[in-house]
Amino acid sequence: MTYRSYLYSLAACVIALACRVPGDSIFRFRSTLAPNRTIHEASTERVLVEEVYFRGWYGAVRISNSVCEVVIVPQISRVMSFSLRGGENVLWINPALEGKVAPRDDGRWHNFGGDKVWPAMQSLWGWPPPYHFDSGMNSVEWIPGGVRLRTPESLRFGAYLEREFVLDSDAALLRVNQWLVRTRPAPMRLTVWNVTQTDDPDYTLLPRGSDEAFQTLSGKAAAPFVTIHESIVCVRRHRQDGLKIGALAASKDDSWIAAVKGRTMLLESHAVISDADYPDGGCHAEIFTSPDSLGPYVEIELLSPMSDVQVGEYLSSPQVWQLLELSEEEARDPERAGAAARAAHERVMGEDRTLGIVAE
Repeated sequence: MTYRSYLYSLAACVIALACRVPGDSIFRFRSTLAPNRTIHEASTERVLVEEVYFRGWYGAVRISNSVCEVVIVPQISRVMSFSLRGGENVLWINPALEGKVAPRDDGRWHNFGGDKVWPAMQSLWGWPPPYHFDSGMNSVEWIPGGVRLRTPESLRFGAYLEREFVLDSDAALLRVNQWLVRTRPAPMRLTVWNVTQTDDPDYTLLPRGSDEAFQTLSGKAAAPFVTIHESIVCVRRHRQDGLKIGALAASKDDSWIAAVKGRTMLLESHAVISDADYPDGGCHAEIFTSPDSLGPYVEIELLSPMSDVQVGEYLSSPQVWQLLELSEEEARDPERAGAAARAAHERVMGEDRTLGIVAE
């Protein structure tokens, strides 16, 4: 199994010319590498793994089967596309930052879009997001049916992140195995916090696990942008005002979050642990709706418990992502869409409803 580094800053003098964007600290790379190549050691009979040129980024990883494809950009630590064959990308990409990278920590927020992981509750680190996890360059290792990424070690958090992306052979289903590894003593409790920026969905859904359906974390949660249904909470984006709400960890059957645009649903599933210490007052999932001033996206976020991970231990938080094609009736009715999400979630969770979350 080969192990290949994507630290382009080390190879720029040979294969690329780094061009600084005037007035900014991010760079665009012009490479002489062949834009696309098949990764035979990772491809399987029904899953194709390729190294591709994607919207200005060289060395992106595309994983595809007969029904869907996912594109990951190791240069910026992010998944940047997930789509059905012939369909639209459900993830938001910031057009102002397409094809650009942040080769060093400049203390600024580079809002590329897509999906990434933060290593701890935001109140513990403030702003901007931690560079090594949010937009640093990753190393790459090929695995059957997919790829494994690894961030640089963060001295501040005393940890690094590894993520494995493996596509199902036949379905629009992506398994995301991910873990934070503690490498040195650090005061912060770790949390695997996924942040997925979806491209201006019609609405997003949280399961309503109890009478205390959600808690407002910022902004004003009011109709018509937040509506409570029999089994779900439906959230729509306000173009002027941002909003963030969280779902309290409840039943293991309610450990999912979804975004719907047209007839396509992005469903993300994980497991919840009873009586565990979750961030933001007990939230296992959160939704942030972005105002137009930041970009037309909505974040769907899944959170692991907070853990005092010791040196040599790791915190794991696997997920399953699915793309579902809804009927017109389901897409029009958030309650019916929620029923479709719950059924698909239950199919992938297994009998133990855990998906294997561990802290070791």
